[in-house]
Amino acid sequence: MTDGEIKISKITLWQGISGILFVLLLISIFTHGFGFGVETPTAAAAADPEQKKPAEPKEPEPQLTVDDVDLEGVPFLGEEDAEITMVIYDDFECPFCSRFETQAWPKIKENYIDTGKAKFYYKHFPLGFHSHAQIAAEASECAHDQGKFWEMHGMIFENQQDISEESLKEWAEELELGMDDFNECLDTHKYAEKVKKSMAEGQQVGVKGTPSILIEDELVVGARPFEDFEKVIEKKLE
Repeated sequence: MTDGEIKISKITLWQGISGILFVLLLISIFTHGFGFGVETPTAAAAADPEQKKPAEPKEPEPQLTVDDVDLEGVPFLGEEDAEITMVIYDDFECPFCSRFETQAWPKIKENYIDTGKAKFYYKHFPLGFHSHAQIAAEASECAHDQGKFWEMHGMIFENQQDISEESLKEWAEELELGMDDFNECLDTHKYAEKVKKSMAEGQQVGVKGTPSILIEDELVVGARPFEDFEKVIEKKLE
């Protein structure tokens, strides 16, 4: 083989590799999109051929507002008579939910919850491909029984990579919960149905991924910057 043929062969090989990389990039873009961080069941659906079939057309369901949401017994922060109500549909195993917790949430709490302008309710939306999200949601409700929902909520997000049934019980012990009651609650899945109802309600609200925050009648989706939430909240306060 001559030097010229070797060079042509190398160029052809490089073009082939470049073409493959370009196709993989396009697949990644169409799979994950460009928007703000939000975790959806898209990847799981793509792996299931049955879910690729076109859905039957149906009438769009009206989106619920906070007045339609069942908030009885739901953990919340803020003043009862706050002007604005916010409801988050969240997944303890979702990385974008963790990003919301560390970035936008502290400013929302400081500027609106702690000042009495808004109250903030926490509801569950455990995505099916997160193997520990359901049990983590149930554990938080078991902690809520003993008045320590937010402490367990913080513990789970701080240790998001280590969620398991065993670790949830260890964290409950660290929080000094009554372990007999907590273990019985978790082992019997006392709140499994409550968590499932929360997710079904979220779907009626229009939630398709996490985190999703319903602010009165407007749904803000994704781990967006604080300024995006600020604009919506300020509009509702006018």
